[in-house]
Amino acid sequence: MSDAADRVSLEMTAADGVRIKVDGVASSEWPAESVFPSLSVASEFFRAGCNGYSVTQDSGRLDGLCLDIHDWRTEALSVTQAASTLYDDPKLFPPGSIQLDHALLMRNAEHSWRALDDVEVAPAEIEFRVAAHS
Repeated sequence: MSDAADRVSLEMTAADGVRIKVDGVASSEWPAESVFPSLSVASEFFRAGCNGYSVTQDSGRLDGLCLDIHDWRTEALSVTQAASTLYDDPKLFPPGSIQLDHALLMRNAEHSWRALDDVEVAPAEIEFRVAAHS
């Protein structure tokens, strides 16, 4: 991770080989082709979606977690390079089938994590979703 002046670079590789890389520049411009009409609309969309769920050893249960950001502030990030083992896989996403819409940048965000109630799901539904992303 590098955050110097307006340039941001992030590269991560997980133990299972999943990799992401993003390079960009903080910007006052919002991409005209975005599905969101403005930075503020996009920011509020993601602010309302801070809950996440992940698979557990119990095939019928998902763990819930909420990210609470205490001083929500976002900036537009003009992406100069983006790579992902998931989204770059042509078996999952044929060339031309997806494109990056926009990127938001949060810096020095005071935050906390809060457990959510677990969610019960049908085991087959989890297996399908996990297999689709493996």
